[in-house]
Amino acid sequence: MKKKHTKRDISVMMLRQKMAFFVDNMQSYFFLDVLQIQWALLEQKLKDVKEFDKVRKIIGNYLGSIYKQIFLSVPKIVRLIFKAVNSCRKFNVFV
Repeated sequence: MKKKHTKRDISVMMLRQKMAFFVDNMQSYFFLDVLQIQWALLEQKLKDVKEFDKVRKIIGNYLGSIYKQIFLSVPKIVRLIFKAVNSCRKFNVFV
């Protein structure tokens, strides 16, 4: 026999779905929109470089770009993202 879901059950499932959507989008942004693109640019720029100082500069720019794009230059945003993801994790454990 099928259990009929209450409004509360449906609300909890919807909240869980929204939280999963948030976490998935953050992960996709970090890995696909930032890291993958920056890695491809790094590989392209390093193809013909022979001088160590140029390699260091290119890698420094690569790391700096990632640092900015994943908000490491704004600690308040990083804390908020970690707090949001941790809340999602705790909610999923609870449910």
